Amino acid sequence: MPEENHVLESAAKGAAKGLLEYSEEKIKLLARRLLDGELAFIEDEETIQIVRSQRKKPEWKLYRRYVTAPDLRMQIEMGFSLRHLENDKRKLHNLRTKIIQRYSKKGLHIAQLAQSGIVGRYIGILIGRVADENELKENIEDVLKDVDKYVVFLQTENDAGKVVDTITTKIKALSPKTIILFSCGAAVTKAKKVIGAVKKEIEGYQFEEQFEENTGHRYDFILKKPVEYLVPIS
Repeated sequence: MPEENHVLESAAKGAAKGLLEYSEEKIKLLARRLLDGELAFIEDEETIQIVRSQRKKPEWKLYRRYVTAPDLRMQIEMGFSLRHLENDKRKLHNLRTKIIQRYSKKGLHIAQLAQSGIVGRYIGILIGRVADENELKENIEDVLKDVDKYVVFLQTENDAGKVVDTITTKIKALSPKTIILFSCGAAVTKAKKVIGAVKKEIEGYQFEEQFEENTGHRYDFILKKPVEYLVPIS
């Protein structure tokens, strides 16, 4: 029996050691998650540090001033990080996946607005068109909260006629303050045709186009004219 007792004792010690090591790992993981806080869902320490570093940028200070909703702020930070990771396809894909898991595809679309620079450019346009900062915040958060309504990402494979129909239908049915069309690369030529066709279909809107040569990004802002421009002067 002594030998059998020894075997049982060794097995018990091994199990206890394994449980202790397992518990230590769990404790370390929990501590890491507590330290990472709201970013723990990313589950990659290097990417988490990249996200944190975005908060030091002047661009983030601008967004922080005009975007108050915590989830929207987080998704904007994710967008900055996507931009930072554009040359690392694996980490880029992983972060995109985590964003979708956490915030759904809508959250990814909001992140992509920041990644592509659309929101920053939109802020720049609005500053000269709104009465005060409250109106500015309202306009920005309206777009972010309903990104699929106000922003169209034009792909090369998209049918130009269908995109024209989509934009004109949105404008005629919803009378939004803004519709934003984003294109890049080969889709830029198609964007020019789309905007040209939309101009013929709608009234009461102004068009502003911006092009970034170093990235090949085109930004088309379709902006509802202020009331004073629509009312004839007597």
